[in-house]
Amino acid sequence: MQADGATIAEDGTVTASLHNVTDFKEFSSDPAEQTGHYFAAKLTGTGQKMTLKKNGVERPDKKDLPFDPDLVIRVESTSDTLDITVDGEALPQLKFTGCTLEE
Repeated sequence: MQADGATIAEDGTVTASLHNVTDFKEFSSDPAEQTGHYFAAKLTGTGQKMTLKKNGVERPDKKDLPFDPDLVIRVESTSDTLDITVDGEALPQLKFTGCTLEE
């Protein structure tokens, strides 16, 4: 995985300064999810289906999605984690403990 202006360690720890973004309507139709800190990453592999679990919780709308290597993740806290499974194989868990959430 790679991201501009950030690093992702082999253990999945993300280090980045994430700015607060407002009115990001392209991220979600839910107004509550249109403001916050966002992290963009590009998966380096390929696949058919992917499932995303944020903080260990699988949402029905994030299960068995068509594979898309370009991810945008809304980071609410530096304790957030993201599990990504592609075609049944787990990728390293992303951990946002190394991030700074800026205003």
